[in-house]
Amino acid sequence: DQHRVQFKTVFGGLVLIELLFDETMSDNNRVLFRVSGGMLVDQRSNGKFEFRILNDDVALIALHNFTPKLPWWIYRWSQAPFHARTMKRFGKYVSTLR
Repeated sequence: DQHRVQFKTVFGGLVLIELLFDETMSDNNRVLFRVSGGMLVDQRSNGKFEFRILNDDVALIALHNFTPKLPWWIYRWSQAPFHARTMKRFGKYVSTLR
C-alpha cells in the first residue's frame, strides 16, 4: 500500500511505527502522515508527521501530538535518536510524492 509506511525491526519484522498518508490534509506544499500504530506508539497518541516545502532549499518537518509508549527519560535516550534518522529518510520519501 503506497499510503502506508512501516518502520520494522530488521529481525522478526515487528512494526515499530506505522504511518498513513493523509490525502485530505496534503497538497503540493504540505504532506501529512498520521501516526497509526506500532510498538513504540502509545495507543492514546494522535500523532502526525507534517512536511512542508517552503522553497527549493527549505523544508519544514514537524511532529505533532505524538505520545511515545516509553517514559520520557527512556524515550529521550533510546527512541528519539531513531526519530532523527527517520526524519532524514522521510525527507527522501516525501520528495517522491511531489
